[in-house]
Amino acid sequence: MSNLQNRQNSKILAAFYIVCFALAVVLDSGFGSSNAKAITLVTVILAAAVIFITADFNNLGNISGFMVVYGIWLTVVLVYSFIIWILNFETVSYMMRGCSKIVFQFIMILNIFAAAYLFGEKGIHYMFWGLALGNLAIALVLVPRYPISEIVSSVTVFLTQGGTAEGYMKGLEIHDVTFTYGFFLIYFIFFDKISSKKMKVINIILALFLFGLGFKRIAIASCILMLLAAWGLEKLTPRVQFGIMKTILICGVIFSFLYLFSIKYNIFMMIMDKLGVDVMGRNVLYGAVDKYYKISPTYIGHGFEYVHMMMAEIRQEGGKAFNGMIDLHNDFMRVYIEMGFWGFFAWGWYTLIFQYNWIKSKFGLETVRLFFLCELYIFLTYMTDNTLFYFYTGTVLRLIPMCYALHIGNENSLGKGKLKRKLVVLNDGEKSEFEILSKRGEESVTLYKKKLNHKLR
Repeated sequence: MSNLQNRQNSKILAAFYIVCFALAVVLDSGFGSSNAKAITLVTVILAAAVIFITADFNNLGNISGFMVVYGIWLTVVLVYSFIIWILNFETVSYMMRGCSKIVFQFIMILNIFAAAYLFGEKGIHYMFWGLALGNLAIALVLVPRYPISEIVSSVTVFLTQGGTAEGYMKGLEIHDVTFTYGFFLIYFIFFDKISSKKMKVINIILALFLFGLGFKRIAIASCILMLLAAWGLEKLTPRVQFGIMKTILICGVIFSFLYLFSIKYNIFMMIMDKLGVDVMGRNVLYGAVDKYYKISPTYIGHGFEYVHMMMAEIRQEGGKAFNGMIDLHNDFMRVYIEMGFWGFFAWGWYTLIFQYNWIKSKFGLETVRLFFLCELYIFLTYMTDNTLFYFYTGTVLRLIPMCYALHIGNENSLGKGKLKRKLVVLNDGEKSEFEILSKRGEESVTLYKKKLNHKLR
């Protein structure tokens, strides 16, 4: 048994990891310091200790590759922001605030490294149980704060009024953690091949329950769309899947800019008015934000974290008519305002195209399809929420494809991503070629043969 398998089977390591993240979630959700996320660094120290003691360097090459790819954009944001801060003569305290926010994003990447190295694909499961345990603990800790009658009333309103949260149910709105359950549902339903059927069902039910408890409408709609997409993609040949996914990602970059353009020139609000959609004060908010940016190739942005200063200015000017929002709740606009015209397109290309191409070239069809579904799921939430720099959301988004690429016992994701042609004979005797993607070509052909009812010659 390999060192990785030993770590995967270690109940002590698993329990330590799960409790660590559960504790961070609880303390970070109003029960402790907002810097409680730093507790998760203990898992990084644990991973470093294991490397030092066992001298097990297996998978470190692939893990390091992911860390570099994930860290590229954060480094670009930091360097570009520093240039803008210096040009705008920003204060040292303002620059330090931006740097501190970036530091937590790098902590997120270190957490991903720890999970992948310690547990491989099992890291996905342990992360899920850690976040879920923290979520359930919060639900229990909140109970003594409310009379039973208020809890019953709060749950009743939530169930009968389409997720309206007040009182007890309002306290369960753990926005960051709630978004992670969409990723887990995609993985457990379509990609988890290491769990028993019983455990898989339990994981799916728990994820559904907690996803519904947080009840983020945009997340639920986006997840349903991605589950349908996952089901549809599985029915197609690899070549068609690659073509469809790449086309959709390119369209995603274009859509994000058109969406921003429609807001800037009030097209979006006109459409919402005609459809009778309640935008919950966003029309007033976007009107107040309008003066801070322009749609032009000469617009260079204001640097990372500027949106928070912008929102503070708006509030000071009496801008509370937008339903009490304290954040922009539109990450497309956030990136554009902070990174500028060209920075916005660079972000879109890196997020959807560059990462897709890299994962495809290194790890094959299954892993890149998982990345595609997870990335597009959260990308859609950027329209109405500020999930881009959420700590746990960002951690799980990057952790799932990385850990899946390192899994044991699933041939489809171990490949190098090189296409091979195989001649097959259809049931009616006609010959046809199709492309397979796997380091272990024969096993992959067998899997596709079963799906397509082909016989390999």
